[in-house]
Amino acid sequence: MWLRVAPSGAIEWLCRDGQGRLLHGPGHCIDGESPSWPRLDDTVVVWADERLVLRRVTLPTSGRAKWRTGLAYLAEDWVAGDVADLHVVAPASLSGRDTWVGVVERRGLDQLLARLNELGVKPDRLIPEAALLGPGRPADVLLDAGHASFATAAGLGGGCEADLLPMIVDQPLESLRILSTGAGDSDLGHADRIDSALRWVSLQTLDDSVIDLLQGRFAPAGRDQGGGWWRVAMRVALAAVIVQTLVLAIEVYSTRSTEQALAAELEAQFRQVFGERERMVDPAFQIRSEFARLGSSGSTRAEALALLKGLAPMLTADSRLVLQGFVYADGALEVAVRAPDATRFEGLREQVMLDPSLNVEIGSTSYEGKEVIGRIRIRRKA
Repeated sequence: MWLRVAPSGAIEWLCRDGQGRLLHGPGHCIDGESPSWPRLDDTVVVWADERLVLRRVTLPTSGRAKWRTGLAYLAEDWVAGDVADLHVVAPASLSGRDTWVGVVERRGLDQLLARLNELGVKPDRLIPEAALLGPGRPADVLLDAGHASFATAAGLGGGCEADLLPMIVDQPLESLRILSTGAGDSDLGHADRIDSALRWVSLQTLDDSVIDLLQGRFAPAGRDQGGGWWRVAMRVALAAVIVQTLVLAIEVYSTRSTEQALAAELEAQFRQVFGERERMVDPAFQIRSEFARLGSSGSTRAEALALLKGLAPMLTADSRLVLQGFVYADGALEVAVRAPDATRFEGLREQVMLDPSLNVEIGSTSYEGKEVIGRIRIRRKA
């Protein structure tokens, strides 16, 4: 079913089948009365209103989903009004280099939908009449009852009184393709006659490049809120989650298998050391406990590791410094470091010396071409 809301507020309707054949109507809706509609699959409302404004804008080459969310602020320069009071939408499809953007006050749209609801109409699509005009469409201007809906090649669309059309479009009328119902229209020169604006708009092609005002909070229940682009994003995100879940499951299984193998190996080593009769509560804890019984050798290793831990950030800060080896004896850690030149090695030594808790000595130094292999001896101060 097609309905057309004229600038005067009058609402006409008719029904066509999938092949465009007229089945019912046309007829007029009367406020306060709910017509007995035939069985409907889809309801399209075409709105011809002077409060609707269309502008053609250039699309960004990337990030079009984010661009869509900022449309309200783009419209600030087009109309006089608070952004919070405006409903700004683009077509569901953002293909190509540019697109039409529609702007209307939320209050006006709320009033229209409330009126349609009183008539028992729940539109599936709400199309600005100007969105069916312009380049790529059969006409640029539609005149009806002293009103003009228009969309120009210069990128401006909307509605106005027919007498004001030459001033608003700001281009020769001869360059525009004009249709007219002949009902009270001004003398604008050339115009092709049609019998009814509703009949004409009901024969136009609707696709994702045509603006539908039923987006965001105005979208019908169950409709995609953002057009269709987010559905693809959701599918991609869902697929990514499924893949990630499978990868994590495989990693968990592999980790558990490795853990079980290590536990079995650890238990075998425990039995080898302590015998079959020894009660094994926590192999790792028990082995660490036995290691601690070693006394000085255990603390010695701990001190060596502590000194190495303090030296490690200094080595990793310069990718050209390479740890060749180390020896710990008598409370001192001797480290052999390969450096690309003597300056780099000297810089490492000076960094270590900045630690007030350490005594630093330079050991032997050898050269291999331009590279230096130097030794630094480190011990804690008493």
